[in-house]
Amino acid sequence: MIIKKVSVLVLMDLLQELYDRGVDYVDVHGKSLTEDQDILGVSFSKNYMDPECIENFDTFEEEGEEPTETKENKEIKISLNDEDIDKLIG
Repeated sequence: MIIKKVSVLVLMDLLQELYDRGVDYVDVHGKSLTEDQDILGVSFSKNYMDPECIENFDTFEEEGEEPTETKENKEIKISLNDEDIDKLIG
C-alpha cells in the first residue's frame, strides 16, 4: 500500500517535536480510507525514548492496553482531499 501526498513540512514538524521531547524512534502506520484520502500516523513507546526524557510525557499505557486520551495524546484527525492539499501548497 502506498500513502500518497503527505505534507513533508507537517511530517517534519511532527517528527521534530517528538525528537525534541526525547523520542528516538517511531513506528509509522498508514491506511487508505478512500481513493483520494489516506491517513498517516506515528506511535512510540518508552523503549523508543531517551530514558532521561520519559518525564516529557504524562502517561504511557502497558503494551496492548488502549491509550487513555489526555490533553497530550488526544488523537487529531484531519481529512484532506487533493483539492485541499493543492490549496495548502499552491
